[in-house]
Amino acid sequence: MAHRLLHELNLDDMDPTPWPNSPSIGQTILQHNQTNRFDNVSAMIHYVCVDNFMGPLGKGSEPMWTYVPICQFPYVPSGWNDHGEPGFGDVKFNDCSITLSEAINGYNQQCMMFCLIAFVPFLISCLFLKLTNDRKKKGRNKFWFLVKNPNVSEQLLLLGVLLGLAHTVRCIDVMGFADRVRQDTLYTLSTSICVSSPFHAGFILVRSWITIIDGGKSKKTPKWAAWFCGIGICSTYIIEVSCGLLEYRLNGAQNNYAAIDGKTNSVKMLNGFFWAGSLSIILIMYGRRISKQLRGTKEPSPQFKKIRLMCRICGALSIMGTMMKFAAIFFRQFVVNQMVTPCETISPTIMVTVQMYIIQYGILFANQPTSRGKKMTTRLAEKAAGKKLFESKVSSTETSSIESGASTDSENSSASVGGGGGEAANASSTPSGNKIMPQ
Repeated sequence: MAHRLLHELNLDDMDPTPWPNSPSIGQTILQHNQTNRFDNVSAMIHYVCVDNFMGPLGKGSEPMWTYVPICQFPYVPSGWNDHGEPGFGDVKFNDCSITLSEAINGYNQQCMMFCLIAFVPFLISCLFLKLTNDRKKKGRNKFWFLVKNPNVSEQLLLLGVLLGLAHTVRCIDVMGFADRVRQDTLYTLSTSICVSSPFHAGFILVRSWITIIDGGKSKKTPKWAAWFCGIGICSTYIIEVSCGLLEYRLNGAQNNYAAIDGKTNSVKMLNGFFWAGSLSIILIMYGRRISKQLRGTKEPSPQFKKIRLMCRICGALSIMGTMMKFAAIFFRQFVVNQMVTPCETISPTIMVTVQMYIIQYGILFANQPTSRGKKMTTRLAEKAAGKKLFESKVSSTETSSIESGASTDSENSSASVGGGGGEAANASSTPSGNKIMPQ
């Protein structure tokens, strides 16, 4: 059975022998009857942890698309990994009674921490939007969160609000190991929004740069750029969300909870490959155009220098994204796949989570409101530096005054001791030089 494809297995493929005990919560189909598939618990552990090993190194001898789950995701047998005694010595055979979150120490605490880190930028983005709206002399919105004709900064902050909300929901169960968020609905919806957000930010920036370079004196966005970026943003969200929901429900994936159809997943990756590649080409082209313009001017504009630098950075990131999406097209081999049960403690600090944090806090840093021509972080840094300087000055003044006071006291005490010594010498001697003995 290990060499059968997951979507080729039907309920009739398993011997319908009665379960030795009543099925546990994670045993929902006959494939989860471990006594029918393995001779003993050691054979089952070998199948999961050796033949299909999914640790950080991924050294399994079998391809992941031949793996047939021993339990419904995210359940595992009692005693798995960190549950009970460390290791696999106390794994219970023909059991699926605990979740992976119970088998990985600290998973729930990490999810709580990730939620907090993701939610803070959401709140700050809302604050920045309100501050930006309040400082407008004209065109102030009655409701600060309903922005009319938003500028680039406001567009990015609105994206930060959407991303912060979606990422926080996803971090409630960052890898789906606790079964707190339904894998094939809310979890994949929030993940799709998170994955689409880098493309959204890229299209916003590219459109603004094209407008600056080709917009002329009126600074009007060329029609082709407006259409290109609009279609790119809409199609990315539509395909990511729709394919994300459908990949759990097509071509036999629906028979195993959290299994993914490789064909539908490849369509999603192909879409990402196309738009990442398109952004890379445009960024390279406009980066070169800006470089030529800068060479022809004696005093280059700081704005153009900044755009050239950002074009190069975003172009490099887009090329990396293009390569990753291209490789991902073939990752699942166009067949149904299910994540192999982890056999060791793995950190949920996965790529999507780290990327989202970079984008969230990057949006905040780049679009923070200014006060008196300075950004908020600059003013906070200056205040902190000024406070430190003030404290050091006060400290040095107090130290010098204490030292001077101490030296004065020392001189006074020395003088008094010296005077007392002279008087004692005079009092303790007679003209004949004999000492007066105490009475």
